[in-house]
Amino acid sequence: MRVLPTPYHGIVDYALQIAYEHPTAVLAFGLLATGCVAYCANASRGIAGALNALAYALQRAGSGTTTWPGTGVGNPPTVKLPSFDDVVNAIKDAAKVITKATAAAIALECAARAGGLPIGPEVCSGKVFVTGSMPVPGGTPEATKHDVDAIAMHPLIWLVLTRGANSEAPDGSESLAARGWYRTLPQCQAKDPGQDCDEYPFYSTRQGGPAIAGRPAGDVKPIDSSDNRSQGARLNVFYRGFNVNDGTPFVVLAMDNPLVPTFGFDASP
Repeated sequence: MRVLPTPYHGIVDYALQIAYEHPTAVLAFGLLATGCVAYCANASRGIAGALNALAYALQRAGSGTTTWPGTGVGNPPTVKLPSFDDVVNAIKDAAKVITKATAAAIALECAARAGGLPIGPEVCSGKVFVTGSMPVPGGTPEATKHDVDAIAMHPLIWLVLTRGANSEAPDGSESLAARGWYRTLPQCQAKDPGQDCDEYPFYSTRQGGPAIAGRPAGDVKPIDSSDNRSQGARLNVFYRGFNVNDGTPFVVLAMDNPLVPTFGFDASP
């Protein structure tokens, strides 16, 4: 029999895990309904996202497949999904320095955050870059805190990024913005010695760089130089190791948690 988790994990995580492991368990929805008053106000993600994640977990019961969310009318494509344990094991193998319990917490956090968006929580079974606040050298705490704040500004468009050109040439074609496009901004002019101006979304993504054609400019903030460069190096390892090439989308999961390192994984079946 399961033991009810501590408030740190919350009733939402508990219900999510039941839904993933036992997709036909209606108990998960009951737990959400009865526990929401006590826990949802302090949960690290919205109840709508958790409900969506549960709905998709239940929908795929028995078949290992689900229909892609947010595709409108007609017959959406069917997507093969790995099991919850497969995702957890992929995370643990990629991170190397974490326990299976921490890997499970990362998987649940990603699914719950994505569940409130049209993309659905299945994207967390694909290419994901995790940035965490584990103390150096395992994590990148200052960069992670900045990413958490930046994603909160535009969660609908900055949770999933796409590698590629981030600006436009005079003729309207895709191009890269100047590497230091932010250097004249007041916050970057005022940075201290030993700091870099960190940007999110990442410069190497289509969402990064200065504002163009109704797309907001990336958020910039002075942070410790070694922290910033360490995150950049790990992002490049993720790109190379998991074939994140031009045009490839990936989730960014920023977790201000001292147990979570900075790394990437791909749990695609």
